[in-house]
Amino acid sequence: MGGRKKRRHGRNGKRSLPFEPWTVLIAQCGFEYDFELPENEIARNNLESLTKMKMDTKVLFAALHPEIKNTTFSTDFLLKYYNINQTDVQRHRALGDSLLISILLS
Repeated sequence: MGGRKKRRHGRNGKRSLPFEPWTVLIAQCGFEYDFELPENEIARNNLESLTKMKMDTKVLFAALHPEIKNTTFSTDFLLKYYNINQTDVQRHRALGDSLLISILLS
């Protein structure tokens, strides 16, 4: 039978997004840009705030390589540093950048 899905509600009574408890949100430069976008939309739609763990690959790289200084840890820099071929991936699109970040983390 095709019933309606139950809406999830958070502790504060606001509707929450359907993330699993173990979900980790991952982005490149997330704290500077990417994480702010969904938070703004969540607030605008009166949804429960994201309290999930967030990982920024730029911050992660800086923590793993404190010896590298005076460099912007852009996606291009990380791809060159790890010698990852990006010629077949369309950059600056959600799917392409997500694929490249997943390769960086693998």
